Order: sequence, then C-alpha cells, then structure tokens
Amino acid sequence: MAGIGATQQGEFSLSAIMYSAQSKHAIINNKVVKEGDDIAEGKVESITKNTVVILKTRYAKPVRTVLSLAPITTIKKNVSEDL
Repeated sequence: MAGIGATQQGEFSLSAIMYSAQSKHAIINNKVVKEGDDIAEGKVESITKNTVVILKTRYAKPVRTVLSLAPITTIKKNVSEDL
C-alpha cells in the first residue's frame, strides 16, 4: 500500500509513504528513508500509513515534527463505469 500527497512543513517535504507489513519507507526531501534513518539533523522516528515523525535532538529539548500526507482522491480503475 502506498500513499501520495505531497506536504511541506518547515525544512521537510513529504512526497509519499510506502507502507506494508514487511516494510515502511517514505520520500522526504526527494530521498527515500526508513525508520531510524538520519535526515536534515533529525532522525526518522516512525512511519505509519499516513504520517512520518522526525525527532530532532540538537536542541536543549527534543523537537518532533509530524508530517502527514495531504488527502488524495480515489482513481477509478475502469472509467467505462461512468458511461
């Protein structure tokens, strides 16, 4: 299962999430990342079907950034259903 719907928050741009029982990946700042990867002075803390959490610890108090996919519309497989 994959979700697409680009969103931007601060220095992070989330383009897509590829999520299955076997793997969790996201495209952030045009780079494919997985949980535990470093990105822009932060670390990918978690990936769910709709969100990515990035933890930055360079500050006195850790900062979490939550990126969510923008809603997308459903694409029909067979447009002849409308005819």
